[in-house]
Amino acid sequence: MTKIKIDRYSLIVTARGHAGWDKNGHDIVCAAESMLLYALSDFAQAHGGICIEDDGYMRVEFPPQESEYLYGGFDALCEGLRMLADEYPDHVCVEG
Repeated sequence: MTKIKIDRYSLIVTARGHAGWDKNGHDIVCAAESMLLYALSDFAQAHGGICIEDDGYMRVEFPPQESEYLYGGFDALCEGLRMLADEYPDHVCVEG
């Protein structure tokens, strides 16, 4: 299971684990969460944020600033992660 923690106050998303929906290379849940997390990472980095990544771990941090644009993008991508967790609750858990 992938456990995702969303901290909207600090604009940080942390993901740990593997979805385990299917074997490596065939896991559509992993592919979906990876796509959303990499989109979030690219968006953060384009605005001065950072991404720390290792096998089964990703942390995306946005720069500390007040911006409706950043919050909008952050919220939209995080909502995609929540929707994925709702659809596959045995494989993805979102907190926050």
